[in-house]
Amino acid sequence: MSSESDRGRPGTRSPFIPLLILMLAVLTWFGFQLSHGLTVRAQLQEQHANQEPVVQNALQMRAQLDAIAADTARLAQAGNPNAQVIITELGKRGITVAID
Repeated sequence: MSSESDRGRPGTRSPFIPLLILMLAVLTWFGFQLSHGLTVRAQLQEQHANQEPVVQNALQMRAQLDAIAADTARLAQAGNPNAQVIITELGKRGITVAID
């Protein structure tokens, strides 16, 4: 038996072509996933940047509201009956006002 007769048999095929196709498929899949991941990352970074002014405005409004609440609490301590009613109602709703 020679090596030529072994190559002629139907059961002895090289695994090179199937493995090459498999590797190309895996490489293509990884490339697609990388591309998709980078696209999603860029979109998320853009959305984060777009939300930054909204967050800054919310923080500014929160600071203003805290200042108004603190002033109302000072008025309540000074004896203003309307301010005392407001602070009492806020307390009933579970909102505490800190005086700085």
